[in-house]
Amino acid sequence: MKTLHKNIVSCTSALILTLIGIVPLSTLRAQKQTPGSYRISGTLLNANTGQPLDRADVSIAFSKDFTTVQSMQTGPDGHFQFDKLAAAKYALTGSRRGFVTASYDAHDEYSTAIVTGDELVSENLTLRLVPDAVISGIVTEDSGDTVENARVSLYRKTHDSGIEKIQIISSTNVDDTGAYEFAGLSPGDYFLSAGGRPWYADSNSNMGFAAGSPGPQAAPNVSAQHSPLDLVYATTFYADVVNTDDATPIPLKGGDRIQINFTLHPVPALHLAVRTPIDPSRRNMISTPVLAQQIFGSTEYVETNTRSIAPGQTEISVPPGEYQIHLTGGSGSPSERLTTVDVTSDRAVDAETGVLTTEVSGKLALLSGEAFPQNTIVSLTSAEGQNMNGSVVGKDGSFTLANVPPGKYRLNAFMNGKRLFTAKLAATGAELEGQWIKTGSSAVMIAATVYADPNLEITGFARKEGKPAPGAMIVLVPKDPGSDHDLFRRDQSDSDGSFELHDVVPGKYTVVAIEDGWQLNWADPEVIAHYLLHGQYVTVTERNTKAIQMREAVEVQPK
Repeated sequence: MKTLHKNIVSCTSALILTLIGIVPLSTLRAQKQTPGSYRISGTLLNANTGQPLDRADVSIAFSKDFTTVQSMQTGPDGHFQFDKLAAAKYALTGSRRGFVTASYDAHDEYSTAIVTGDELVSENLTLRLVPDAVISGIVTEDSGDTVENARVSLYRKTHDSGIEKIQIISSTNVDDTGAYEFAGLSPGDYFLSAGGRPWYADSNSNMGFAAGSPGPQAAPNVSAQHSPLDLVYATTFYADVVNTDDATPIPLKGGDRIQINFTLHPVPALHLAVRTPIDPSRRNMISTPVLAQQIFGSTEYVETNTRSIAPGQTEISVPPGEYQIHLTGGSGSPSERLTTVDVTSDRAVDAETGVLTTEVSGKLALLSGEAFPQNTIVSLTSAEGQNMNGSVVGKDGSFTLANVPPGKYRLNAFMNGKRLFTAKLAATGAELEGQWIKTGSSAVMIAATVYADPNLEITGFARKEGKPAPGAMIVLVPKDPGSDHDLFRRDQSDSDGSFELHDVVPGKYTVVAIEDGWQLNWADPEVIAHYLLHGQYVTVTERNTKAIQMREAVEVQPK
């Protein structure tokens, strides 16, 4: 079951597993706020010490729409109890100051719902809360002085997408004492970086290029004298390195209070003379190049000292490193140009020769023939699973997506928050590989016929050694896991072993259940292949009804 932060749809029926298979026993009553004879009870514990937690808030909510049913506060024994409950599925959640709020047996954004009903266990449960953790410190430079307005960023290693990634989760500026703090953190592996500008840096000095330099091939003015204060800080990662490959992870456990201080080292600035085209339609105003860096595989824009030294030429001071120059075109060229440059010395760059992004535009048509409402959105998802750009769809189905880098994408559309599926797809200026659109530098026109999300879902049960298996990771694996990354779906089995996989796209799949598989790279074809042989096959078509009930239970496999 997904947690309170995700919308889910409840299972339409419940079955009880037996040693000879799945045998229907009774259908759970609808999730209505009608008093019943069932109870949910247990104890709230400190996950680190095992001690009961008093004065903690505990609540239950219907797992279908998360409408709160009952709530209470624990006493010294940490006990909670909810009586007169109808047969239904409930999300059980606990919170207390100084602890990470969590649902029952939570992993990532998933948890196990408590199912009440005849012969189902819903009492004497243990709900554990992990003490939150804190990372704090001070940012100074070699002189020992604090770095004013330094920016500190926090990253975390995740498996949410099925492939291990390091993603930024928060950034903050230091206060006037140079201090920073990230509080309320849950256990995991984290990374830290710090950057800023020396307050005393001479950003108006001669930065190494002669004003009016004639073009991109012009050499830096090596005779120009750099100011001794022409200094910058390189972005620094823990522990005192400037490359992400060398960054040291920070393993954080519940309740940790870790102090990590940064020392930024001022270094002589290097300079880029970036040639940019002049846009006559804007009265000789030019686009200002923007610098970005790849940080743990994601693009982050870089704060720099920038000045115009001549029409069509911009000078930027940076520390050594590899950068991506983003240059927005003029009125006659709305796309961006992307230039990657490894800066090891002063150099001139012609940003006009960079890779040209493209514009993807076109029209959608509803299979039903209806017009699109105002809140219809279209976007692209890359083959790596990253969402790219987004646009509102006009009533006539028209859309435009700007600045799309060359790559391989799947078209996504949502109407009133509901997914639209693609029935037919055609494109000019791009290659089609099934539902994938392979773009280059040419403008792309797309025509697609789409239909409303039929809310297709797959329901079933996980079992282990013939018994219901709560808390297992359930993965819906597409027929071609290497190409169809965005067709994966996940859930966590509930207390009766049931699971629900939502928003399923028609196709052929295998459902697997893995015990404690949350740290697996489950979207990696080589990793998931190990589990497919013992999964259950299922085919979903547009003609299926809303819920597809699997006939056999899915056997839980060890990690």
